[in-house]
Amino acid sequence: MPAAWCSICRGEDDLEVRCSPCGRRFHKQCLGLSSQQALPVDWRCESCLALEELEGEERERHDAFVASQKALSADGRALANRRSTT
Repeated sequence: MPAAWCSICRGEDDLEVRCSPCGRRFHKQCLGLSSQQALPVDWRCESCLALEELEGEERERHDAFVASQKALSADGRALANRRSTT
């Protein structure tokens, strides 16, 4: 399994862009950027920019969803580990 992949095309090589808050990786080409175009060190992806706009109840729903997805992911890893050891 790759250590990192592009969040748009899922390709694994030449990942030149990293979102500061979430850590997602991207190819410049997938973002419509030229290879020479420089980005700020604290660049944020569209998902993180949209998240910054959420307030109140919307933010609470988002946070609850993220927590549930993390729990499902952890449960899935635990199940896979149990299956691989039996």
